Amino acid sequence: MLSKQEEINMLRSLAKRLGPDGQSYTGQWLREQLPFIERDIMDDVAVAVPTLAQAKAEAAKIVSAAKHEAESISALSKRRYDEDRRKALALSETERLRAEKLASQTADIKRRFQALDAEMRSVGVAVSELFATATK
Repeated sequence: MLSKQEEINMLRSLAKRLGPDGQSYTGQWLREQLPFIERDIMDDVAVAVPTLAQAKAEAAKIVSAAKHEAESISALSKRRYDEDRRKALALSETERLRAEKLASQTADIKRRFQALDAEMRSVGVAVSELFATATK
């Protein structure tokens, strides 16, 4: 088994052998990542550097999950809006019916009052006539 330092030395050697930019697909990347990889090795952390394809796949999963969550939130929001609108319309209809009932009751009371008023006037005229006849 290699020691930590031996493994780090092998990685440094590999990075040098891969050459400068343009001579290798991974040389530049390895040189940029080497300080992080060395730190992980020294800290006994398993090195897990994703490839570009892995990173793209993970990003696609995250985007897909976010889109799904957004669709769920949108659907829930629409259901709540529709429910609130239905309740508001039902409440408006209830209030409209109540107002119509009150208007009808008010009109009925007004008619009864007018009828009683006319009857009281008739009674008043009749009493006045009776009193006038009686006092002659």
